[in-house]
Amino acid sequence: MSDDQTQEGGAESPTPRGPSLTEPEMQELLPGYVFGALEADEMVAASAYLQEHPEWQERLRSLEITAASLAHVAPRAPLPARVKERRLEQAQAELPVEQLRLAAPATTGRRRGSRLEPAPHPAVGGSAMRGLRPIPPAQLQPMPVGPGWFGIFWRSVVATGAVATILLLAVSTWQLRSSVTRLSQQVSDLGRQLALAQTENDQLQETNLALQQQIQEQAGQLAVLTDPQQTITLAGTGEAPAASGAFFRRGNDATLILRGLSPLPPDQSYQLWILPPDGDALPADLITVTDPATQTVALTIPPERSDLVGVEVSIEPASGSQTPTTIVLLGTAVTPNP
Repeated sequence: MSDDQTQEGGAESPTPRGPSLTEPEMQELLPGYVFGALEADEMVAASAYLQEHPEWQERLRSLEITAASLAHVAPRAPLPARVKERRLEQAQAELPVEQLRLAAPATTGRRRGSRLEPAPHPAVGGSAMRGLRPIPPAQLQPMPVGPGWFGIFWRSVVATGAVATILLLAVSTWQLRSSVTRLSQQVSDLGRQLALAQTENDQLQETNLALQQQIQEQAGQLAVLTDPQQTITLAGTGEAPAASGAFFRRGNDATLILRGLSPLPPDQSYQLWILPPDGDALPADLITVTDPATQTVALTIPPERSDLVGVEVSIEPASGSQTPTTIVLLGTAVTPNP
């Protein structure tokens, strides 16, 4: 390929990134990422995931610390004496031939009297030179594998298995801790949702009970209004000339309709009074007015007061009175029904 073609081609485009990893996939790849045992594309994907999720840095550091401590787990195995001797013999056999020749004259001399004299150096090309035999070169002998090496091998295998087991337990523990934390959070969320649902259920039950009571009251009022045994019309007094009302009774159930009465302050209340055929007015229920236009009140008349001939309404203290104080409504027109 020519230089022009190389320049036109330009730099190679970067390898496109694959799809981002999911959290379970990253949990699988993290141990291999720490030991550098992943494929190139897996390493790139794992690095990208760690950059996008800073919260994984603490997990990465924890596994790196665990992996670094594994180097101190395997025990040191001393070298057997037999193997050490063979290594020394092998090292001596590997010495150059010239060093062995330098040591040879010290043992080839002749003893004269009590002195050991070195042998004379033969002349080059003489017969003495031909009488010397060359020292054969040292030959390396293969080192046999003895029982000591076999034990070291198996100890290494056991240590490697222990390291792998420790790493596997560390990863499994970390994954289980993450799962327990996630499940605990889910249980906590479900507990809060259950408590909220229980509160809503209690509120619904209270609302349902109140609605049922209102339905019963309205049903009773409807029965009284549609077929009353007694009807009394109420007119306002000088204290409330614009006020009016009506009283309907059927048996012990009664309905009082008030119009034009204003709500009272907290220290006052309206009170109903029953007028018997003879005697003074008798105190009855306290009445709370919230709607100045029309207020409907359901009442229960005691059986001994069923012979009433009229009713009136007065303004009293909040706790009520035994005798009327300020009468605002008075009903004297009685219309008995058969």
